[in-house]
Amino acid sequence: EDKQNSMHIKHIDPIDRLYQVFSAKLVLEVFGGGGAIWGFSEVMTLRNSETVWFWRPCATVFGCIFFARFILQIMDYITELTKGPINQDKSYKRLYQIFSAKLVLEVFGGGGAIWGSTEALTLRNSETQEFWRKMAIIVALIFIVRWCLQIQDYLRDMRNNSTTTSNDDKNWLRLVQEFSARFVLQVLGGAGAIWGFSEVLTLRNPATVFFWRPCALVIGMIFLYRWVLQIIDFVSEIEGSIGSKESLRLLQVFAAKIVLEVFGGGGAIWGFSEVVTLRNPETVHFWRPCAAVFGAVFFTRYCLQFKDFMDEYKGQGSPSKASWSRLFQIFSAKIVLEVFGAGGAIWGISEALTLRTHETQEFWRNKAIIVAIIFTIRYFFQMKDYTAEIYREFMGVSIEKPKPKGMQWVRLLQIFSAKLVLEVFGGGGAIWGFSEVLTLRRPETVFFWRPVALTIGFIFFIRWMMQIKDFMNECMGGSSYLQKSTWSKLLQMFAAKLVLEVFGGGGAIWGFSEVLTLRNAHTVWFWRPCAAAFGAIFFCRWVLQMKDYMAQIEMERDANEIHKDQTSKVSSFPTKSSMEDGDFSLSTGLEGEDSNADISMTDESTPLFKTEPAYIV
Repeated sequence: EDKQNSMHIKHIDPIDRLYQVFSAKLVLEVFGGGGAIWGFSEVMTLRNSETVWFWRPCATVFGCIFFARFILQIMDYITELTKGPINQDKSYKRLYQIFSAKLVLEVFGGGGAIWGSTEALTLRNSETQEFWRKMAIIVALIFIVRWCLQIQDYLRDMRNNSTTTSNDDKNWLRLVQEFSARFVLQVLGGAGAIWGFSEVLTLRNPATVFFWRPCALVIGMIFLYRWVLQIIDFVSEIEGSIGSKESLRLLQVFAAKIVLEVFGGGGAIWGFSEVVTLRNPETVHFWRPCAAVFGAVFFTRYCLQFKDFMDEYKGQGSPSKASWSRLFQIFSAKIVLEVFGAGGAIWGISEALTLRTHETQEFWRNKAIIVAIIFTIRYFFQMKDYTAEIYREFMGVSIEKPKPKGMQWVRLLQIFSAKLVLEVFGGGGAIWGFSEVLTLRRPETVFFWRPVALTIGFIFFIRWMMQIKDFMNECMGGSSYLQKSTWSKLLQMFAAKLVLEVFGGGGAIWGFSEVLTLRNAHTVWFWRPCAAAFGAIFFCRWVLQMKDYMAQIEMERDANEIHKDQTSKVSSFPTKSSMEDGDFSLSTGLEGEDSNADISMTDESTPLFKTEPAYIV
């Protein structure tokens, strides 16, 4: 395994590796060293307005010490590149050097990471300060125990003269242990290091906090991405090499699942309980832990799905789909995620988009209930299809009815209208709702959570559009159905049509009715649904135009294929000397009577308008 790791490292350019390693170390160890002292001193209530004069230079000194250590580490790395690896035997001196740094970076840093990142994320304020103080102290205590166990392992290895520790075996338990620590120390710690050290250096104050908050959050996102890549590398070492496509697929699938299913599971209960008027100020104490429990259940399910993904990759297969226990597992999740989630998605995203206010609340409640009823009907149809599949598998009957070509468009509409609600609206609504479940979203933090929810919704909208493209490529003519340039043209054309014709159709009625003085405070009740109806009509027209555009592209593609076939037949036609007297000459542009056999007059897809002039009577 060490040889494989060393071979893997050899493939990385040494300068690139130096940049990757030490750019992370600069944030986590230099800024983090000073930020750990600064943050943890406040956690322990040692730093206040009277003692800040002492803790600021103290944190600065620690930052300077870790910066000097950082420079020495770079020098050691360069020495290893030029003269080979440096062998350093384990000793008490080495123990002191390693674990004095670990005490600051991991124990104080663990507590400081919770303290600093919660303020950067607007989670910590005067009301929640004592709660987060307790959380930071608990995390610090956990890291103290971990620090002591690491010292114990080091001493045992030193006595046994061993170069490998007892924790070298890579398994799933070790993954949880290692990456839960890394999440605190590196992801939260990366954001907290920037947030805390900027205050140490007096760079962050009320006037500049607008700059340092996004700066700290961006650094946190970078370290989160690095953390996910490290997990993928770790899993590949447990299960064997995982290809780049599988790694990308794993990242895409489970990044979406944690938003749509974990956050969405809790957010569905939270949002739908308000839709049906079960949640109010008197019952919020019941629904908050209820939604949090559902979020925890779906997180457990998420972890099991991750394990199943890896088992399937190893070829161990997955449980039989058609079974009654599987039916219960699938549809108990579906009723939360799709039925409650569909209503909650409309309810949450309408508030995130500032569409739902006190005046329009009842309007959106009705719409959310209607959507939930539609998805309830869909849920029962899905259950009916699944039970029919169980019956067919039990009886050993396999019925595959070919679907008419036109049904592909119906299927596309069915699938992606549901996905629009559940994934696009649900993605934004999940963040919006679950942030309130966890008491993260409040009137003073709504400025942060609204753009976050809308950004997530926009990301899922892009994903939704790409899924439509993949569906059409795979189910409507193969990977060459539409070329890249065609997709670009389609997007440009129909994005403009959506604004000018769909939105413009409704807006034209709304605006022109006011121009003609037909719309006023007394008649607005009539013109609003009238404009909305016109918008809906133009939306249906927009969808039909897109369908016709696709059909035209398909006809042109078929015409090109027929033209190629005809060209190939002409090239293989007998020469003049070998022709019968009854044959026509090639120079006439006409062929024998049976040459039209490959053109079906009953096939509606036959592009007759593209045929040669000889066929037109």
